[in-house]
Amino acid sequence: REKQGVMRFLLKIRGKFVSCLYDTILSVSEFNRRRNVERTFIDRNKAKVIYNGVVHNSLVDYNEEPSLIDKRYFLFVGQLIPEKGIYTLIEAFRRFIAEYPEGENIILVIAGEGPESGRISDIISNAGCSGNIRLLGGRNDVPVLMANATAIVMPSEWPEAFGFVTAEAMMAGRPLVVSDAGALPEIVGDCALIFKKRDVEDLT
Repeated sequence: REKQGVMRFLLKIRGKFVSCLYDTILSVSEFNRRRNVERTFIDRNKAKVIYNGVVHNSLVDYNEEPSLIDKRYFLFVGQLIPEKGIYTLIEAFRRFIAEYPEGENIILVIAGEGPESGRISDIISNAGCSGNIRLLGGRNDVPVLMANATAIVMPSEWPEAFGFVTAEAMMAGRPLVVSDAGALPEIVGDCALIFKKRDVEDLT
């Protein structure tokens, strides 16, 4: 978070001191580099970007694995916390299956663990769409789930510095939908559909 007053002054001193200790300070995205310069006062001339790499079709072997889900599905992979946009996704999906005929033939699969799992389960039940949403919990077969997904959705609402799931989804070669949070638009470029974070209608 951006600091003010005395804390901001102390951050400037720390930023100058840290910058003197290193030849180069690396960030995983331009968004992250800019934030380091503007909020922690790292020397902008020493702040460089090196992206996490994506090897095209590196998950191609998983396409030969049979799908573990018996229907077409949208996939969410991540921590079950509000900042990951899970509630925005569930509400958008609820609207999707209500408004569009194709909604009857597709489900939402949620793979991940976190403190919100109980509340998410309750919301799904209360919304009357428990038959269309599956909570899988933590999984060791995420590449297979990705390779067989109709689309992968990353609805983050906090400023992602990079977003590993986006890279993994691009590696799987699946359609990808991401929010405009943090570095996500920068990382996906023209390889995804981008919607406004926290905007249920836009995601739907």
